[in-house]
Amino acid sequence: MNRQTFYYHFQDIYDLLGWIYITEALGAIQNNKSYATWQQGLLIILEYVESNKALCMNTCRSLGKEHLEMFLNQVLFELLSNVINEVSDSRAISEKDKTFIVQFYSHAFAGTLLDWIEDGMKTPCEAIVNHIIRLMDGRFMDAVERFKN
Repeated sequence: MNRQTFYYHFQDIYDLLGWIYITEALGAIQNNKSYATWQQGLLIILEYVESNKALCMNTCRSLGKEHLEMFLNQVLFELLSNVINEVSDSRAISEKDKTFIVQFYSHAFAGTLLDWIEDGMKTPCEAIVNHIIRLMDGRFMDAVERFKN
């Protein structure tokens, strides 16, 4: 591929990096975006990051860190949007409030994952997911209930 072909498809190397992250990760969680399966979706995201350890750690240590953070937030937003929509299905809650809840948890999860990456991914994926599951048990429903009109 020559330089012109690259720039025809991507603005810069970070645009390519974002495309790689989103294309691979969003496809991997497609069947795990429900209340019953979000934990498996989260594990898939961590396993993706771990299997691309060098790429993710180098991105995190470079000017591309914000792209990694955007990727994590986007893929987590995608995962958690379905969960919150499912949990709030029969409750009267505004779209604005749903979005706030999803953004809040997406940022919390992404921050946790960025810390894990910056620490060298020493803790096994399953341990991180299990900690998050313990913290989140019943919290999605509780959050939706608190915002109910």
